[in-house]
Amino acid sequence: MFGSSWPHKSVTNRARQRIVRHRTFREFILAAVACVLLLGAYHPRVTIAQRPDLEVAFAEKADKLLKQVRRALIADREAVARGKFDRQKSKGEQISRMAAVDTADGAARISVTVALQNSEARELQAAGFATQAQIGNLVTLEVDADRLTALAALPSVSKIFAAGIRHPLNDRARESIGIDSNSQRVVTQTGRGVVVGIIDTGIDFRHLDFTVPGSSGHQTRIKALLDMTVYSGQSSDPNWNYSLPGQSAPIGRLYSQAEINSALQIAKPAD
Repeated sequence: MFGSSWPHKSVTNRARQRIVRHRTFREFILAAVACVLLLGAYHPRVTIAQRPDLEVAFAEKADKLLKQVRRALIADREAVARGKFDRQKSKGEQISRMAAVDTADGAARISVTVALQNSEARELQAAGFATQAQIGNLVTLEVDADRLTALAALPSVSKIFAAGIRHPLNDRARESIGIDSNSQRVVTQTGRGVVVGIIDTGIDFRHLDFTVPGSSGHQTRIKALLDMTVYSGQSSDPNWNYSLPGQSAPIGRLYSQAEINSALQIAKPAD
């Protein structure tokens, strides 16, 4: 009886194996289809920096300094993400000496000037950009660094300029006008003996810069001083003594160098 039962058991086992294989294959197919459906429905979050269309607009419309500012801020952000940010080596800190960048509250904001296609700024405001001042088609505003590309993508925006910070550097000014070259003087003129005429609303002739060095403020460097102030409340002052060449009407009181020196010998009256 046991001998006749073996073939039946063998057939049953093979059938069960086929069923298991078919069930496993079917489950695999269903799992693969589910994965495809899930992947098709998934859309990764895209940041502004990853939008090629916005990047193209920024590259076309941003000036050189603004591009440097953005690269510096991105470099700092990447350093922070890697845990290697060093404020002393911060590119953002370095570029802030050249451009108006505010990172006080942790969110970098940049002062920019936007050149519009026309004088209409409504598209800027509708996009959430708060304008500060406007002259013609030029608009100033502060913009978050992450929104620079969105600003550039607006059709009404023609050009974006970073607000640069200028530092007075007299050594470069002297080179630019040809006085010095590589710190070596290239002109023979020194300015000695040149008389400079200054038209201003007033002058403190007692200031040491206008007196001869070593004179303790008692000898003036001013050749003459023409005071055109009306003290009497009339159209002309009776103390006026100077008229233009060929004219008879006085236009002011002329003080000579000797008169100024005499005034310097007297202590300055109390205010």
